[in-house]
Amino acid sequence: MIAEKQLAFFQSWQAIFAAGLQAQHAIAQAWLGTATSAALGNPAAAAKAARKARAASLAIAHKGLAPVHRKAVGNAKRLARTKLR
Repeated sequence: MIAEKQLAFFQSWQAIFAAGLQAQHAIAQAWLGTATSAALGNPAAAAKAARKARAASLAIAHKGLAPVHRKAVGNAKRLARTKLR
């Protein structure tokens, strides 16, 4: 049981790292677009970039918790099927 928890947390950190890289790329693109849009007179671009940053941080958290959640739900279902003495 300890090994599967360690594996789940390893998968979690791996997912967080991968999602973080994707988010970093998306946020950089959004902010570069914001800089050029602001120079051209589009103030709504900053709000759009902020929404992308917020969504990216939520995606990182969701992807990071998914492996641990799957393992916990699987264990709970398995333990619910066992009979108590």
